Amino acid sequence: MKWNRFTFLGLMALVTLLVYQVRSATAAPPKQGPVEPPSVVRGAALWVENCAPCHGARGRGDGPTASALEFKPADFADPEAAKTRTLAEMFEVILNGRMERFMPPWGERLTEQEIWDVAAYAQSLSVEPADLEAGAGVYAETCASCHGQEGVADEIDLTQPSLAINNSQQTLFDSLRLAEGVHAPLADLSDEALWQALAFVNTLSIEYPSYDGVLRGRVVNATTGETAPDTRIALYALSPNGEVLQTYTTTSDADGNFTFTSLNADHTISYALEGMYQGVSYASPEPAIFLPDSPEIELDLPVYETTDDPQGLTQERLHRIIAFEPGMVTVADVYVFNYSGDRAFVGQLAADGFPGTVKIDVPPNAINVNFQNDFVRPVDDYYLSAQPIIPGNETLVSVTYNLPIEGASQSLETPLFYDVPLVNVIAADQGQTINSEQLVSQGVETFQGNTYQLLAGTDLRANQSFVMALEDLNKLNLPEAASTNPNAVVQGNTNQSQTTLLWSIMGLGGLVLIFSLVYSARMAPPATQGTTLAEEKTRLLALLTELEALHRAGEIDEQTYHQARSKNRALLKQVLAQLHEHEGMS
Repeated sequence: MKWNRFTFLGLMALVTLLVYQVRSATAAPPKQGPVEPPSVVRGAALWVENCAPCHGARGRGDGPTASALEFKPADFADPEAAKTRTLAEMFEVILNGRMERFMPPWGERLTEQEIWDVAAYAQSLSVEPADLEAGAGVYAETCASCHGQEGVADEIDLTQPSLAINNSQQTLFDSLRLAEGVHAPLADLSDEALWQALAFVNTLSIEYPSYDGVLRGRVVNATTGETAPDTRIALYALSPNGEVLQTYTTTSDADGNFTFTSLNADHTISYALEGMYQGVSYASPEPAIFLPDSPEIELDLPVYETTDDPQGLTQERLHRIIAFEPGMVTVADVYVFNYSGDRAFVGQLAADGFPGTVKIDVPPNAINVNFQNDFVRPVDDYYLSAQPIIPGNETLVSVTYNLPIEGASQSLETPLFYDVPLVNVIAADQGQTINSEQLVSQGVETFQGNTYQLLAGTDLRANQSFVMALEDLNKLNLPEAASTNPNAVVQGNTNQSQTTLLWSIMGLGGLVLIFSLVYSARMAPPATQGTTLAEEKTRLLALLTELEALHRAGEIDEQTYHQARSKNRALLKQVLAQLHEHEGMS
């Protein structure tokens, strides 16, 4: 349930873009403050698109491309560092960049208001919702009698952004600690209470999200139909692209019930549950979102009894994504498994004495093999995963690897251990030719500015191999920003390339979903970034209508139909919520 929208080729384009920005930026410091109060809510969306790749979803400097940078990106989640920054200073850095640390200028890509919004969001990353709630209480008890409950008084208007923009929290803290006269009573406040009050004062002039959301649910044993008491649960707040923004924990009560309060109720945030039951980790089948004017939602967590019987195990699909760089092919394979019945499949003991659920293999000439999680281990001449397979919940096993380019062609021969009803291949279109007797070309698609070759195959059989031939590799059209020394790329950037490609799997999620559901391209492609909400609503309604027609015609199976219908109805729900919000503002 994680990762981002950049693609492997997009990272190359990003390098070129940054170089262009470095050379052409002429932005100057702002002549005045923001036209309207900075918005953490608006800044969050801009952050995901523009800043998270380096700084990370939570601003800790741990984004997917951070490891490839010479200087570690700033950690905006560090509260001590955040206290010394002003919004005005952050604005200037975002606008003009810090080229001595390879931070590019954004003044040509974002408006000044958008930069203020991003700065506000970055500042908010060091503030915990609990501190804002506590700070509101301190303000009401200590400050509101003079400054007003909403921060408006004759002497000073705390709703004007100038105070928050031009003063760091540390400056305000120091001045109030030494204050006399009307502010003398603040000397009785603890340091923690004063910091919390200052954090709350920021919300009077900066638009913060509402933290009044409540999520309730039950842990239900789907095998027995009973509830599961005393189960430890984690709730993840997810960004629009699935990155974890916040984690909350609790334990179900004697009746299996649980409640999370003080949640960000913005409808761009989705929530997913995870819990451990009898040694197996379970996640909620679908995330939940808050609708406008509805600060409460319900989301149950199904758990299961376990079994070691492999009879219900099936492989649903195999997704393969291919990208190219000098001297190297990078491949990401995503195996999709399911288990029928009312129990979780935990596997049987293998020859090494440890349990295993599914077998995976890679081409014999693969190097730098890297699995997404720690469940997978080598056994004999293949790989064995111990990841439990949850009924009705697709389980993904992802692996990346490299294939050295030696000549004009390269063969990929992957052993299969299970029948595979559907194989999808998405390859960056860089001049190569792909041949396979098991695949049929589905044409070329452009997605998020990059062009991809699409291929699909059906009914591959267990105990055979999935064989592809990559040809014309001597004619590859590689980005100019790439090094001309293949060894430098292989040795220096292998881990980064694989990480980026795994990241791109989720970025290509919309394309993968549509392509895998109906690879005949009868479904419409994902909406572009310029699509309006009304157009997106129309597109999703048309997509759902087409899905119903395909289902009635028997061209897609029940499971695919229900999964696609659920995902697109969830998207439509978000669009309708945004339309409702915009109508309320007009």
